[in-house]
Amino acid sequence: MKTNHCRQSLALAQETGDLNGQAHTWDSLGYIHHRLGGNAEAVDCYRQAIELFRRTGDLHSEAVGLVCLGDIHRATGRHDAAHSAWSRAWASADELGLPETDPQRAGLLHRLRGPQVRATPRSAQRNRP
Repeated sequence: MKTNHCRQSLALAQETGDLNGQAHTWDSLGYIHHRLGGNAEAVDCYRQAIELFRRTGDLHSEAVGLVCLGDIHRATGRHDAAHSAWSRAWASADELGLPETDPQRAGLLHRLRGPQVRATPRSAQRNRP
């Protein structure tokens, strides 16, 4: 199975207390599961990664993970959950002070404005052209 190396890496990171290593490994597992069609497993992995990124203060990786989580939710028809994840990513981008021209922020705004999502965060509404 394609996840074996990541699971071994995760066990080592947990054994040594390496939260950053754990977070990135959970993120990798989420990506692998999603690519293999295991969306439920991917969601669980991304949630683990996002929590650890938050705990370690890695807001950029947290935002990236939230975007991935939102994309999975959208792909599986959970539009409210997608909007929630993307809104949290937008808040992380605000905390990071990313400029409006940042590609990550532009991608988030596109997702939040999409036809499948009814509402956008207030900061996104203020920044509409």
